[in-house]
Amino acid sequence: MQWIDTGEGNTMKIIEICLDSIESIIAAEAGGADRVEFCSDLFEGGLTPILGMFKVAKAKTTIPINVMIRPRGGDFCYSDLEFEAMKEDVRLFKEAGANAIVFGILTPEGRIDKKWSECSPAEESHRCLKEASCLISCWSVMGTGSPSCPAGESKHTTLNGY
Repeated sequence: MQWIDTGEGNTMKIIEICLDSIESIIAAEAGGADRVEFCSDLFEGGLTPILGMFKVAKAKTTIPINVMIRPRGGDFCYSDLEFEAMKEDVRLFKEAGANAIVFGILTPEGRIDKKWSECSPAEESHRCLKEASCLISCWSVMGTGSPSCPAGESKHTTLNGY
């Protein structure tokens, strides 16, 4: 559950559930969830789901579905080839109607990777923030900033305009 700003100082409670099956998405919608984060392999912390499963879930429900883009388990440091594949997955899921893309990219030092990430409040933060070595830096990504790390220093959550 999270609170979102609806403008003019008003907030609203949102129920978002991380799920890995079509049946679970249907059940979450029936149970009153406001949106879901769709992934595969929750035991690995969530990986990119199968596009066909997303399309069926989208066709069977009206709930907004955010899609996790994560090509493998382990750390959040990706090679150039992995990043290229991630960008292709983003393109395909957006074309298929994903509400938002959820991902995270860190440097080997555990900081938000500025080279590959760009900040956009419309996208979702990812659990990689919990693994980042500089949490102050991560919170600045979310726009809050701090004296030691001004807002916008690090960038996160959209893949270079995708």
